[in-house]
Amino acid sequence: MTDAPTLDFLLKGAWFALEQAGRLINDARLLFEAGSHSSAAGLALLSREELAKSRELFSLWMRANRGETVTREDAIAQIERMSHAEKQRRGASSFSIQVDEPTLSVLLAGRAAAPEQYDEVSERLHLMIERLMKRGPSDRTDQRERAFYVDASPEKDNWRRPIDMPRDEAAHIIDEARQDYWQQHSAPGIPALGSDLERLHAALARWNDKPQLPPADF
Repeated sequence: MTDAPTLDFLLKGAWFALEQAGRLINDARLLFEAGSHSSAAGLALLSREELAKSRELFSLWMRANRGETVTREDAIAQIERMSHAEKQRRGASSFSIQVDEPTLSVLLAGRAAAPEQYDEVSERLHLMIERLMKRGPSDRTDQRERAFYVDASPEKDNWRRPIDMPRDEAAHIIDEARQDYWQQHSAPGIPALGSDLERLHAALARWNDKPQLPPADF
């Protein structure tokens, strides 16, 4: 069984990573408001990676608290094995899909109003979601690179500059990352079994001097 010092190590690491995710997303908001849109988006994407680290450490704490043997070395190795794409996948709780007005009207009207149209739109959205789930983490990793680094453009004899990231794209990245942080801020450790969450939140409540999490409601 995992000893108490290791349980404490896992709990603190998970909380500190969640705290850092909050600091990054709040700093991203400030940078965006100052007009530094690409750097703001990059920080938001880094916030997601810290969320993934927090989730993994909370998960390891729950396993250890149930009696599994989890060492400090196990936890460190698990975090180090996670690629940037994997962290983007694990850190994401939500995503959004933009639809045009006719599509939205069909969805709001419901299947009873126009069965054939509704089924066609539903199938199209289902395929879009599948593609997004598959490509999302790698796409966000690419966005992270574009937000911070000047790289040769693959399309032509030119360079890709972070400053060229559209404002709307940066705003979308920040909003999704903020929603992911808000979810973990509201209920650290989710998704997990209810009993595990109860034990986790009880352990967090006993930690009297833990740092306060940055706000999630901006």
